[in-house]
Amino acid sequence: MKRMKKLMAIITAVVMTMAMSAVAFADATLSRETGDTHTYEVYQIFTATSYDSTSGQFSGIKYGANSTGTLGSDVSTTVLNALSAVNSSSDAEKIAVIDNYWNQTKAAFATINNTTATASLPTGYYLIKDTTTSTDGDSINFHVVTVSDGSTALTITDKRDVPTVQKYIKEDSTNTYGKAADYSKGEETIGFRLVGTLPAAADYARYTRYNYTFTDTLTKMTYVANSITAKVYSGYTNANSLGTLYGTLDLTDSNVSLTANGSSIVLSFNDTKTAVYTDNTIAAGIPAGYVIVVEYNAKFTNDAVTGANGNPNSVKVTYSNNPNLDSTGTPINTTEDTPIDYAYAFTYEFDGLKVDSTTNQALTSAGFKIRDESGNKYAIINSSNVVTGWTTNEASGTEILTTNAGKIIVNGLDAGTYTLRETKVPTGYSAIADVPFTVTATISAVATPTAGSKEYEVTAIGIASTSADMKVNYQGATATSANATNGKVYANILNTPTSTLPTTGGIGTRMFYIIGGALMVFAAAVLVLKRKMAK
Repeated sequence: MKRMKKLMAIITAVVMTMAMSAVAFADATLSRETGDTHTYEVYQIFTATSYDSTSGQFSGIKYGANSTGTLGSDVSTTVLNALSAVNSSSDAEKIAVIDNYWNQTKAAFATINNTTATASLPTGYYLIKDTTTSTDGDSINFHVVTVSDGSTALTITDKRDVPTVQKYIKEDSTNTYGKAADYSKGEETIGFRLVGTLPAAADYARYTRYNYTFTDTLTKMTYVANSITAKVYSGYTNANSLGTLYGTLDLTDSNVSLTANGSSIVLSFNDTKTAVYTDNTIAAGIPAGYVIVVEYNAKFTNDAVTGANGNPNSVKVTYSNNPNLDSTGTPINTTEDTPIDYAYAFTYEFDGLKVDSTTNQALTSAGFKIRDESGNKYAIINSSNVVTGWTTNEASGTEILTTNAGKIIVNGLDAGTYTLRETKVPTGYSAIADVPFTVTATISAVATPTAGSKEYEVTAIGIASTSADMKVNYQGATATSANATNGKVYANILNTPTSTLPTTGGIGTRMFYIIGGALMVFAAAVLVLKRKMAK
């Protein structure tokens, strides 16, 4: 199973052996692994005078410094029998019994930290507690340590698997999941996938009950109601190779709590070991080492950022971190958070300028509708130039009118091919055919990322068109390149005048009438003169 950057700290059970029993032993030296920065508190529950490696039994067992009994007094047979009864049980069951004899108000027998690298432990039974705060998904855990021979050093081994969670976004152009993708605003099929792992069998078995909660936060996006599912897979490889479907979890079960609305989704399993499936032939419980795959849809809000570093969306998992039982046999319900993981959603803006094809002067009183060629859908656009939806009915698409400055703006486009259809032609100009254009964008990982805001960015953006009526990367007579920082592409939309004859303000048509009349009078005079000459 995949491990986290920083694995859950756990002290392995150590049973040291020796060739012969002896009356007394040298103290054992306990230390951390190289690179381990956790702080460990060591509690001495019992001491012993000797240990038989053949039978695995201690002799001369007395209460230790952190016990409920009097230090140095003999441990009764009843207590020893209770301990022997769980000798081959799980650590959680052992600790549940030992907890009855541990006085938690007493100072730790020893502490290992960044200033104290080792502890000297006499023969006996100990509990070791990892007290590291939960900033990186580490877990506070106890473990039984048996010290039987001081001739061999004991090492605290950091080896525990803990849950991990990853968030992915679906790229609609390839139908695959990754860490970043681009979409149009108004689109309700922006798919997200959360993949949460469970611990390996040995660690998972330590827990009587295992709580598991996804907390997902959307930025500049909103959840699409009733779109969430949760499934269990075995043999998981990656976000696009989930393995074999084990079953679909029943999110209406009383074991499950689901709150999903707006920008927040909280999906909690009170106990994954009793989780049930929509197919009741599948035995309850999520097996160790399997993954929980949560999928849902979202859409952009109107204020979603265009270009730049996109819109980050996050998830974390809160999980049980203490497998122990209290003195009444009840599971200790403490939890830990995984590191937060992010996926990024991008969108772009088209800035067009309607101009005279010969003078580059801006033209007003023009109108357009924009169609997405990938789905033959027309954009529905609000008064702020933001795409709020898409429709296959052309009549329902929004007519975008040029501003007084001749501009048309469409905020919230995916990378892809679109068509501008002229619906209103400026007075005195010829209508143009449909204008196709393509928006392209490259999203790359940031070399030095900042989690949650700057892990991905638009490194290149462009616009192209095969139409003679569109001049890309221009605004009027000024060359204006596409801008990756603000996610905008620019283009002129050209219209040609219907006639080059002068109108009011030139020499006018009256002069043509005068000249025409004079020519007719002259022609008549010539005709009369010719007739007289002929006679």
